[in-house]
Amino acid sequence: MDERVTYTGCYFERHYGSPVYRLYLRMRNACVYRAVCAYQPSGRLLEIGFGNGNLIRTFARRFECYGVDISPAALEAMRRHIGGVDVERFRLCDVEQEPVPFAVSFDVVCAMNVVEHFANPRLVLERVHRALRPGGFLALYLPTRSNRLSRWLYRRFYDVEEHIYRPSIADVRTLLASLGFRVRRELAAHLFPLAISLEQALQSTNLYFGIWQRS
Repeated sequence: MDERVTYTGCYFERHYGSPVYRLYLRMRNACVYRAVCAYQPSGRLLEIGFGNGNLIRTFARRFECYGVDISPAALEAMRRHIGGVDVERFRLCDVEQEPVPFAVSFDVVCAMNVVEHFANPRLVLERVHRALRPGGFLALYLPTRSNRLSRWLYRRFYDVEEHIYRPSIADVRTLLASLGFRVRRELAAHLFPLAISLEQALQSTNLYFGIWQRS
């Protein structure tokens, strides 16, 4: 994580305060939920960087949910405001500095707009791989820069100091394959709720969503 950025309550208020953005998150989360459930309809789920808990709310109807976040403000919000989940399953943890702090394996790990915040994404994804059961699924969502158009979109909308890892889709694929993941589905998340997997759309938009399976 970029130590220059403080993930306080103000950080989350700035990101989640817009009604338009909250509407977008509900739509995005519904798309992610449908895509994940097509492979794993229930089970034990871990979210890396749960923020204000918007994704956990979506998955809690079917999954036993766990989460880690670097921010005390996120943990406090989870314990105060999220009903229907066991708050003891949510912990402070920087997975770039320490392993996932649960003595269970997971059917699904979700990393939504979080891997780009790490200086060492390989280490983080190695720990994700170890946290998954064999055959478990990683749902990964992050901004990418793959061609001229997606690089322009990145500069226009995602060029912020807390984004340290700035990969192309080819970089993401190479990294995950080297760690023992195999791709099951890729979608141009910029085009949600449409489920577009055409390679040109993936390369030319700058929000990537992929479901990868642990070997």
